[in-house]
Amino acid sequence: MNLDFVTTFLKIFTTGLWLTMPLWLPMILIILAMGVWIATRENWRISDGLYFAMITATTVGYGDMRPHKKMCKLIAILIALQGLLLTGIVVAIGLRAATISFEQHNDIAAIQCRLNPERCTDGHSEIQHE
Repeated sequence: MNLDFVTTFLKIFTTGLWLTMPLWLPMILIILAMGVWIATRENWRISDGLYFAMITATTVGYGDMRPHKKMCKLIAILIALQGLLLTGIVVAIGLRAATISFEQHNDIAAIQCRLNPERCTDGHSEIQHE
């Protein structure tokens, strides 16, 4: 793998995370706050509530802890939905960073020529014969 590609990807990805911080940081704080709220209602330790919130938000859901009160179950659903949105944001940033990095470090015309040799332009006809 080309190190330039990785470096470009990481720069674009971290820049994307930085620029979208006003969106995802409050989401994480809300998820953690909901975990603390559940912990107080379910008589869990605060650390258990934070653990539950993060495991639920990432949709891992080990099943070792679960709320028993109806309102806490509803909040757990909200944590999961918020976690899906947060995951979508991070995936979208990563996909965009990968796309830009790929375009910057690959000859798109040469790749298209290899995929569809009949559509090669004269500038890439030598690739067709390799």
